[in-house]
Amino acid sequence: MVSGHLGRYEPAPRAHPGDGILDVVEVAETMTLRQRLMARRRSRTGSHLPHPEISTTRARDLRRSFDEPLLVVVDGRAIATTRHLDIAVLPAAYEHAV
Repeated sequence: MVSGHLGRYEPAPRAHPGDGILDVVEVAETMTLRQRLMARRRSRTGSHLPHPEISTTRARDLRRSFDEPLLVVVDGRAIATTRHLDIAVLPAAYEHAV
């Protein structure tokens, strides 16, 4: 994430657009549905999501490979499926003209 918000949720409250940092929130496949729902509820307020199966890191780039195809969603829109993801964040690379 380059913004802390995902719809009405705030799973990465430290994320800020334009800072050139990617905030990565990863949830282990082994996390139960009940635990996921509890974490989702807490993410509405931007509260810290402490759980051994949720990890958060900050990086300038990210490379991941997956056994199964992954749906890639950008700004709420599905754009592709892939088994290899390579992301680089450029600080302030986009400016919105008003």
